[in-house]
Amino acid sequence: MDFWKCTENAVIKAVNDLVEKNRRTAMINRLKIVVKNERDAQNHAFVQLGKYYYQNLRDKQNGDTEIYCAAADKAGARLTRAYAKLDELCVSAQPASPTADSGEKPEDKPADSEEPSTDGQEPDEPPIPDEPDPDKEEAADDDENPLDPFSVKDSSGDNDAEKPQK
Repeated sequence: MDFWKCTENAVIKAVNDLVEKNRRTAMINRLKIVVKNERDAQNHAFVQLGKYYYQNLRDKQNGDTEIYCAAADKAGARLTRAYAKLDELCVSAQPASPTADSGEKPEDKPADSEEPSTDGQEPDEPPIPDEPDPDKEEAADDDENPLDPFSVKDSSGDNDAEKPQK
């Protein structure tokens, strides 16, 4: 009988230890989620604070913050140009209607030459977009490479003090 009592106590102790370990693990996971959510909330608040500063409290005489404000201005201008170019390319890539090219009305075509309806789907072969006009394209700055990640260089003259933006 003593054997069964020892075995029962060992099983009860093992189950209790397992339950306690699971509770502890669950609490750790909940705390990790709280930490992540609070870190995200803090980062969001910092971004909103930076936007408020940039829009309302910007001081052009403050050299420490003006490098970041100027970088934000430059990035905003580049985004505006990129969106305009993207819109231009999207509009030029849309296929032209078949009636506009031929000058014929759809009623004038014979019934046996009807094309199958695509129901808003693209044709089998997409049209080739027009070649870009080099005279109308905007030239990049000589010191600017659009493929490099965005970064701000410290104005103090230190070449190794480059601060990447996120």
